[in-house]
Amino acid sequence: MISRRTFLQASAAGTVFLAAPYIARAKGGEVLRFIPESDLPVLDPVFSPVGVAQHHGYAVFDTLYGMDENFKIQPQMAQGHEVSADGLTWTIKLREGLLFHDGEPVRGRDVVASINRWSKGDAFGQTLFSIVQELSAPSDDTIVFRLKRPFPMLPNALGKPTPMLPIMPERLALTEPSKQVAEVIGSGPFRFVKNEWVSGSRVVYERFDRYKPRSEAGSFTAGRKEALVDRVEWSIIPDSATAASAIMAGEVDVWHNAQPDFIQALETSGTVRVEVGKISPTTILRFNQLQPPFNDPKIRQAVLPAINQADVMIGMRGADPSRWVTGVGFFHPMSPMANSAGMDPLKGPPDLEKARKLLAASSYDGRPIVILDPVDQAHLHGASLVIGKMLERIGFKVDMQTMDWGTLVQRRTNKGPVQQGGWNIFVTGLNEMMAFDPVANIAIRGNGEKAYVGWPTSQKLEDLRDKWIYAPDDDARKAVAREMQATAFEELPYIPLGSPGGFVAISKKVRGFPSEFPRFYNVSVS
Repeated sequence: MISRRTFLQASAAGTVFLAAPYIARAKGGEVLRFIPESDLPVLDPVFSPVGVAQHHGYAVFDTLYGMDENFKIQPQMAQGHEVSADGLTWTIKLREGLLFHDGEPVRGRDVVASINRWSKGDAFGQTLFSIVQELSAPSDDTIVFRLKRPFPMLPNALGKPTPMLPIMPERLALTEPSKQVAEVIGSGPFRFVKNEWVSGSRVVYERFDRYKPRSEAGSFTAGRKEALVDRVEWSIIPDSATAASAIMAGEVDVWHNAQPDFIQALETSGTVRVEVGKISPTTILRFNQLQPPFNDPKIRQAVLPAINQADVMIGMRGADPSRWVTGVGFFHPMSPMANSAGMDPLKGPPDLEKARKLLAASSYDGRPIVILDPVDQAHLHGASLVIGKMLERIGFKVDMQTMDWGTLVQRRTNKGPVQQGGWNIFVTGLNEMMAFDPVANIAIRGNGEKAYVGWPTSQKLEDLRDKWIYAPDDDARKAVAREMQATAFEELPYIPLGSPGGFVAISKKVRGFPSEFPRFYNVSVS
């Protein structure tokens, strides 16, 4: 086995000595071969909102509504909808010809059961169902919402990109959301091939020939979703050097989340192009607000003047500024909700002296700050090191605890003090569109122990979230988003650290593969 260092040296010299792994090729038909960012841990995108489960979901399942590239919600499985004059009744008609992969037609009762299951665990769904009086299916092609008060963003709730609302057969959708469904049956452009699935190694999808695409042009998660290849084959390759070798040798076609160390070799290979994701994750510094010292807002505020987003991005992605974005607030830079409210502390060079003075005037008692550092995630490890050094420079005593990402994911759920396995800080990413608006952004919520890990409490942020949902139009929502961001910079549920571009390595034989997040429809291989 050639080491990663040897591989990099060989790449720099123009020769790659690491042998590509043998990846079995299907006989006949076009095949798209894909390396995901990680193994597919679950097959149910309602059970788990993690990115790779959502990517799987968009292959197999379709949605009632989708979002186009202009961030507008459009009908997808829905033909359209009518809203009563008082805004309390929504009647949604389904398109003709919708079929599940088992050959059964998609009926209204399937859609109702799918929505009910999704709503129990999704934050937007829970908000919607707090004012749903009745959801029914009066016929096979119709569902009806009867509401207690108008909810103008109902299509947005049903069609937001992540976590998705997958439509599945009623018999599966009756499964409690705390349990995975027993089968993977959707109505999307590809069907899951269960007998070829090998956990930790291989996932296979085949074209569903009876899928009926919309006539409109495909646009993000909306419009025409056409399977242009016969099969999609995922190869789980956790070793980055092996993955880089595989795509340069032509054994795979797409490497999602290509690692920065290999970008130069990939770009000079002649067979691969590297794209930076248009909608990349937002990196955040998350505080544990149940435990000292960051339960004190003055101590959280002491950290803010010391933050330099560029330093963090360099630690994650290197010095090339074309591969990351700074000046990032609580909403993704590409979102219509992005604004400049409260951003002054993150403009210009960091003010370490101000940070030291704020910390000295706070209740900080010199206790060690436990930072969870995932050493197997190079980008997050780099950011964690930058944050640790910064905290030491302004007067914190730092206890950097290294671990793998899986251990961190488990550890961060511990609400106890550090002496009982708890934590104070970790760096993470809000995947793709999670920081897109006040509802998608689970990390900005202030609902205490029910909140995303870190558990901030802020009634004002919760009230503003509701105000945004019920705002009458986009201009009103943008105004609320400004107010919400200003409040978030005061209360600091987290600190935004920038947006590192995610790298996608794509064979030059591939056409149409999206750089936002992996979707396999409307993609061809020559």
